[in-house]
Amino acid sequence: MKKNGNRALAKRVTIALSAGMIFQSAQCTLNEQNLLTGLVNSIATVFITDYVFDQFNVSQSPFGF
Repeated sequence: MKKNGNRALAKRVTIALSAGMIFQSAQCTLNEQNLLTGLVNSIATVFITDYVFDQFNVSQSPFGF
């Protein structure tokens, strides 16, 4: 049982370090305003395209085209 706990801890630490390394290499600073704007835009785009495809009874490509 102790071995599984160590693996879970190692997995969490690895994920945290990897994410930190990616942000540091990209010189990313989190800006909540830009993050929120991007999230709202992407959600609106998905809903609008789904609505348009539904209205014209067109199936959406699985490749996103």
